Amino acid sequence: MNHISTKELFNILKEKQVSIIDIREPYEHQTGHVPGSKNIPMTSILVNYNSLLKKNETYYIICQSGNRSTVVSQFLEAHGFNVINVLGGHSAWPGRLD
Repeated sequence: MNHISTKELFNILKEKQVSIIDIREPYEHQTGHVPGSKNIPMTSILVNYNSLLKKNETYYIICQSGNRSTVVSQFLEAHGFNVINVLGGHSAWPGRLD
């Protein structure tokens, strides 16, 4: 499974836009999230991944600490999706959160 640190993702975002999926619950997302991330809770993504995601796109999966994103990344990768797990999650984000 591919993974990246929050600092690496932070630096990538200075250069280009990427698809970031915040798999935390909506109330967690509302308390602060990576700018530009899309909130799709873990339970929703595990059930509806085929209708929510495209196999030809790369997704950066982030949660609060990296535990849930690891589970979801492994699941999506096993189903043929291009995913990169963001290690450390929102608790390790080096920039401002929206």
